[in-house]
Amino acid sequence: MNIITIAPEQCKRWKYADRSAFEFGDIHKLGLDIKNNGQVEPVVVREINHKNYKYEIIAGSRRHKACLEMEWPLSGVVKNVSDSDAFFMQLRENEKQPISDYSRGLHFKHLVENDKTTVAALAQLIQCSKEKIYYLLSFSDVPTQIWDAIANMSKVSCRSASTIKRLAKKGEQYISALIEIAEEIRKGAGRNRIEKMVNEIIHGEQKIETNRIIEAEDGRVIGRWVKKTIVFESGVNIDQQKLEAFIIENVQ
Repeated sequence: MNIITIAPEQCKRWKYADRSAFEFGDIHKLGLDIKNNGQVEPVVVREINHKNYKYEIIAGSRRHKACLEMEWPLSGVVKNVSDSDAFFMQLRENEKQPISDYSRGLHFKHLVENDKTTVAALAQLIQCSKEKIYYLLSFSDVPTQIWDAIANMSKVSCRSASTIKRLAKKGEQYISALIEIAEEIRKGAGRNRIEKMVNEIIHGEQKIETNRIIEAEDGRVIGRWVKKTIVFESGVNIDQQKLEAFIIENVQ
């Protein structure tokens, strides 16, 4: 491996870089460590034709940023690889210091939109279902003001992002409610808790009277509330389709 010394200001991040700013950690501390103890692992760069830069960083964005801040020479390895190979290198780099679902989701969206890969290929590559890839892609469809309010998305799961996306599509009232609970989302609130908090803000807290009996007009007991579930008495005939239609029409 031919390691060379590179001026960090000669490098720019790869346009398909996946790590978000909030995930860079303590760059100053890393810079001091590199300055005092040396750079243990070189970055991987690729030569580019650019008037202001000579290389782009394929793997090692944190080390590059730290050396840039410290005005310290950067150790690197030049590999003139394809975008596809660069993508694989990033995945391997992320095994050392994992990135959030948020960063991965935005990165995947960028790749798919620019015809660098497909949902099916991504699912096969990271060994997950296509459904999870679609959950990850949800991050890019959430209004920016919600992410701005949350600020740090490191604890927001892709499933939660899918719920946030669905709720935000209901309109400005829901977007405002999501912004109001931004701190709870930042702390890692799950999809059910997010939906519950938003509905409580919009519709008010909904209290269910536990063990309340449900009677027909003729006085027959047909069921009772158990927490938020209706348990029907045995022998009660239920038209499931009509019941579901009624619930859809009347429950917000």
